[in-house]
Amino acid sequence: MSVTKITYRSDTASGDDANIGYTSAEGLILTGQGSTNDVTIKNDADADVIKIATGATNVDIVGDVTAATLNADGDTAAGDNATIGYTASEGLILTGQGSTDDITIKNDADTTVVNVATGSSDVEISAGNILFGTGSKGVYLGVTSATAANLLDDYEEGTFTPAYTFGGSTTGITYSTNGKLGRYTKIGRVVICDIYIGMTDKGSESGNVVITGMPFTSVAHGLNTSAIVNIGAYTGGWDLSANAHFTGDVGPNVVTIRLRECVFSTDVNPAAVTAAMATDDSQMYISVTYEAT
Repeated sequence: MSVTKITYRSDTASGDDANIGYTSAEGLILTGQGSTNDVTIKNDADADVIKIATGATNVDIVGDVTAATLNADGDTAAGDNATIGYTASEGLILTGQGSTDDITIKNDADTTVVNVATGSSDVEISAGNILFGTGSKGVYLGVTSATAANLLDDYEEGTFTPAYTFGGSTTGITYSTNGKLGRYTKIGRVVICDIYIGMTDKGSESGNVVITGMPFTSVAHGLNTSAIVNIGAYTGGWDLSANAHFTGDVGPNVVTIRLRECVFSTDVNPAAVTAAMATDDSQMYISVTYEAT
């Protein structure tokens, strides 16, 4: 039968087996009752596409949903298997429950990237790293609000090239193979450095010995030094006084270490280490932690 148009002018009723109706408020109405579904919409292959189970209010879509937007307007519940919801206070809500994870976010290779374990409140990054889209961003640790003192926004690891100056000059100084090595780790404003310097010729310079080339400028906080330097493990080829050992400091607003000679139990103010104390094969291992700007 070919029909140009059918116009429905009355409502359907709950007892209808299968009926099409209309009201001015509801528009087109499809009503039915079956042992499995009340309403079933099929495609041309006689496969179910949309179903409303008997006595239910949920719509079961067999395939995928394609839409410009999906506007959720209700809260989710603890028993939901997988639900998207919304409330005015919480905004978008994702709720689920699985035997391993409650929520799982995967990439296009079906690899889990972010997940919340079943019954847990921890968020796990299962693959990859956390990467901010712009620089100078960080993480507030130990607080529940944006507190500047708790912001960790810098972590670096790298190398640098330390060097000696004798009285401010580098003329004539030569170094052994791998004679100038520096490694650093910077966490926030704290810089931790390990240094090795080994010479083969100190030249003919004179004056106080200073190590240059530190990776970051030290803080200027009104004190005489930013850090006291630990110089140890091995300091061969230096002609120090009897019962003396190396120390040093990082001054304010500098990228240098000033070397000092400390005599046990006698020196309150250690004297500067001079070029005269060095030999052609002077070596030094240094560990220093200081505060950067």
